[in-house]
Amino acid sequence: MPPKRRSPRWWRGSKEPPGARQSEMTAADVALYDEAQALIAPEHRSYGHVILDEAQNLSPMELRMLARRARGRSMTILGDITQRNTTGVTDWGAFLAGSAGERVEVRRLGVSYRVPEDSLRLAARIAGDGSEIPTGVRAASMRPFAVAAVDGELGSTVAAVTERLVAEGHSVGVVARPAGGPGGLYTALPRATRAVAIVHAEPLPAALADAPELRRMTAV
Repeated sequence: MPPKRRSPRWWRGSKEPPGARQSEMTAADVALYDEAQALIAPEHRSYGHVILDEAQNLSPMELRMLARRARGRSMTILGDITQRNTTGVTDWGAFLAGSAGERVEVRRLGVSYRVPEDSLRLAARIAGDGSEIPTGVRAASMRPFAVAAVDGELGSTVAAVTERLVAEGHSVGVVARPAGGPGGLYTALPRATRAVAIVHAEPLPAALADAPELRRMTAV
């Protein structure tokens, strides 16, 4: 009678091998798995044209995964590498040519119809060197302003500023401590479509502290 086959040591005492649960897979794992599957069994569903937004946050492997879904590599890819990105993309031409194919045409969107020019000029002050900031076609309904909160009163100051803006007819969204350094701050500033208010408990970055576009106001 042949000896009983024993489970691998790493599998003993568990019904599943490591990594078998979906919760243990990361986005990077999915892209790697898709790459392996494409090499072994390349049959997969594809589309006539694929549209991607926020592409600055994709890794080259993730972009390859999506490009396989586009027949003839027909894709429209949008993104702003000045915004916070987790992949370190610094040049669209090189990034796309290596992942999306050889026929790549990069066009800069130089006009912003959503974000006011006031907010864009403010955000441009903390953008990296060489960043291409679009031009807004309209002015904000209110000049950007900053309010310095007293120690221990940051939350109450944010609430007071929010109440004031709501009373003036604005819809208010609060962004708290954006991650990603200057890229995260640049991403947050142009979110507003009508007015920008910065409430801070610590000194503003030098680029914003010296901005003539930014009014200084006392706590309300």
